[in-house]
Amino acid sequence: MSSEAPIVLFDLPTKPPVRVPPNKDSKTPYTIPAIKFGDGSYLMDSSAIATEIEKRYPSPSVHLDSPLLPKVEQLRDAVGQAFAGIFMPLTPERLLSEPAKAYWHKTREEWVGMPLSQFAAERGGQRAWDALQPHLQEATALLKADQSGPFFLGTEVSYADFVWAAFLIWLQRLGQDVWDKALETAGPDAMFKKDLTAGSKTKVKSSVQRAIRAKVLETYPQLEVHMEAIMPKKSQLDLIKLPDRVSLYSLEDRPLFFQHMDDPLIPHLKVVHQYPHAFKTVRIDRGAIRFVMSGATLMGKEEVCMIGVLDVSTDEMRAKKKGPAISQGHYLGDGLWKIDLS
Repeated sequence: MSSEAPIVLFDLPTKPPVRVPPNKDSKTPYTIPAIKFGDGSYLMDSSAIATEIEKRYPSPSVHLDSPLLPKVEQLRDAVGQAFAGIFMPLTPERLLSEPAKAYWHKTREEWVGMPLSQFAAERGGQRAWDALQPHLQEATALLKADQSGPFFLGTEVSYADFVWAAFLIWLQRLGQDVWDKALETAGPDAMFKKDLTAGSKTKVKSSVQRAIRAKVLETYPQLEVHMEAIMPKKSQLDLIKLPDRVSLYSLEDRPLFFQHMDDPLIPHLKVVHQYPHAFKTVRIDRGAIRFVMSGATLMGKEEVCMIGVLDVSTDEMRAKKKGPAISQGHYLGDGLWKIDLS
């Protein structure tokens, strides 16, 4: 007879399974987040949950009736389409466990009709970022429409902020490289939004310096009478590397022009302040900042507050009266303005 203790089986009561109606979307019948209310009912889908919470707990409101919410939700959906070639391949690689990876590849490859590696090659890379850019810039413009606070409704948080914040957190979770690229792509102030630390500094060759000088005069011909003061022929320019593949040209620790990759040379605002009449300008009031869409500078009362490259013509800007229009912007108080080159 075995000396081991006998196994005792207990007759445990059977707990009935939770019955949650599936989502209407047949691709994803069950999703997270899901919530159980105090009355025992369950609900999935963020929008449906928000609607029910607002109904049960109306104060403080998350403003589901805000006219901005449909715009932000449309942006979220457009971003998902444009970004698919990047996030679909990266999600299993960077976020999922091994069992989850297998499920992700199986289901998503069925959705897109090809291996995710092929999908990344065809829909990812810079092509995806280019498709994503107008949507990110439109979101940036919407956030800046009400200057009274950091939210879409100014000082008051709303469900639109939750929708967009969830997307931003997801970008961060995908990796610092994705987050930095998104900041670069998001809008005119995104490139220098963070404080900057000057990178390596090298002397510019005389032949390159002559080419830079010629390019500056070609782009900004009204600077010709001031060029000897800005960049004397016998001076020595320094090239300083900044994040996001930005080059800053300086003279004796004085910033002059910056350039993103092979894009146009853009003057530092301190140069613009010295020679404001050498540049095309658009004079605006505070509430109109988000509508300015040009390579021209943005004007405050009497001082240039921002400079960048127009993505659309001024005629198109007047016709549309909304949407992003300026990229690669540099503005008062940003990281480039505050950078210490000493």
